[in-house]
Amino acid sequence: MAFGEGIFASVGTLGLVKIAGYTNASNENVLIGTGLPSNSGDKNVSIGFNNLTSNTVGANNISIGYHSLYSNTSGNFNIGIGYQSLYSNTSGYVQIAIGEAALTNITTGSYNIAIGYGAGQNYTSSESYNIILGASGVAGDRYMFRVGTGTTNHEVDAIVANLASPYTISFAGSVAINVSQSSLAGTTAGTVTYSEPFVGSSYKKVILYFNGYENDTTTAQSITFPTAFSTINTITFNNTGLSFTLSTTTLTITAPNNTSLYTGLVIIEGW
Repeated sequence: MAFGEGIFASVGTLGLVKIAGYTNASNENVLIGTGLPSNSGDKNVSIGFNNLTSNTVGANNISIGYHSLYSNTSGNFNIGIGYQSLYSNTSGYVQIAIGEAALTNITTGSYNIAIGYGAGQNYTSSESYNIILGASGVAGDRYMFRVGTGTTNHEVDAIVANLASPYTISFAGSVAINVSQSSLAGTTAGTVTYSEPFVGSSYKKVILYFNGYENDTTTAQSITFPTAFSTINTITFNNTGLSFTLSTTTLTITAPNNTSLYTGLVIIEGW
């Protein structure tokens, strides 16, 4: 079925066959507006002006909005909704672009989702397997999840590894949701349980839980981090009442030399 300037409706086995100068030998396409001028792909939906204009064999695409999927020739299973969404895509497949200029410059990428004005507009080639929500993205992205505006604000660069056990998501390193824990017994009583759930080249985080920790001696105890910090770290949270000495490899607990019991959290962050 086709509706638009200079176009007559054609309903039959082939759907769009030859309509007012449009050469179309395809099956089961829907055209409302102008587009699909020389198409042999099947099962496309084009709504708008000059959508899917370059399409030749691309199939199972949905194009809604001015110049959406304009350059597509052989890409399949794409959805472009919005002005010039997926405009430059030629052969990329299985992509969803919602918003004005979403994924407008990508050409051969696949398995991308971009939502928002200009989302993923910095992709110009074969960037693939990305989810972009309101961010411009960074050229060359692969397996990225970006949230925010531009290329830096509020972004999360995530590589989803294995969502079966051990439930690990890697953020330019690793974020282990159920990372193994280690423990240290207090000299007199109690324990310190600790783990390092964030391990990356530019960010690491160690969390320690003191549970009734007691040391009534003058001998300090130390904890060695599972992965050493690269250059610098700092204690960003401490509600234990204890004092510490910190290095890139070790946390030393200053000996309280009393019978008090200490309970609380310590968080250490750095590179």
